[in-house]
Amino acid sequence: MVFVVGVDGCKNGWIAVALNNGRFAGAAMYESFAALVHEADDAFSIGVDIPIGLLAEGKRYCDGMVKELLGPRRDSIILAPPRPAIEAATYEVANALTRNLMGMGLPKPTYDLRDQILEVDAVLKSQSQMRRNMQPYFTSRQIMMRKESKSALRKYARIIEPDDERQKRLEKARPAGRIIEVHPEASFAEMAGKPLSHDKKSYNGVMMRLRLLERAGIKIPLEVDEVGGVQIDDVLDAAAVAWTAHRYAMQRARSLPERPDWQHDGQQVVAIWI
Repeated sequence: MVFVVGVDGCKNGWIAVALNNGRFAGAAMYESFAALVHEADDAFSIGVDIPIGLLAEGKRYCDGMVKELLGPRRDSIILAPPRPAIEAATYEVANALTRNLMGMGLPKPTYDLRDQILEVDAVLKSQSQMRRNMQPYFTSRQIMMRKESKSALRKYARIIEPDDERQKRLEKARPAGRIIEVHPEASFAEMAGKPLSHDKKSYNGVMMRLRLLERAGIKIPLEVDEVGGVQIDDVLDAAAVAWTAHRYAMQRARSLPERPDWQHDGQQVVAIWI
């Protein structure tokens, strides 16, 4: 079993889409990222559309590289500000710090993501010890518990007893840790072989993304009670992030920049996976 989760921020929290062996396993909305990660404690990888790794100063290479990759959809990528700016209590202070440390102003919509960025950052810090120890992402006991009580993330999943040797091989396949940064527009561009031509909120954009996901083997049910009033583009984005999280688990994903050029924020790799 390879169980992964893709996450996108939404109006009232976080929308998560889970894949079991690359197929839709379930979806749910969570008020906090910490609660989501706890629920997905047996996931091999969790992809999230939020900046991971905040530099002390300067620009993140990955943001500029993904902007270049996306071409006409480049505006969907934010340039993550330095840590002192995102930790600033007011936009005015954050904007001034960004100009000083990054050489440019800070768009207000980017600062508005402050709470979500710091929420993920706090979870990453709490998970760092687990990553260092390379603890298994699932155990036989957890699997039996999942069989007895399926959560929304496993509603459609087939729970399969793991192959121990395969498990050991997979455990060596997380060069950037268990929680990775993924940009859904970059994932969709990778699926299509080129940047998409329609905005994700448009009818054509939604249909195009649904077709790409289905072609990749991810068929989302017409109705998913557990996602409540989450917008359709947020669900599709989370599914695209999950697609990359599965590729990461299978060692088929690539990072921007490539490994020799990774930046680091303490122990966090600063890279976007596709």
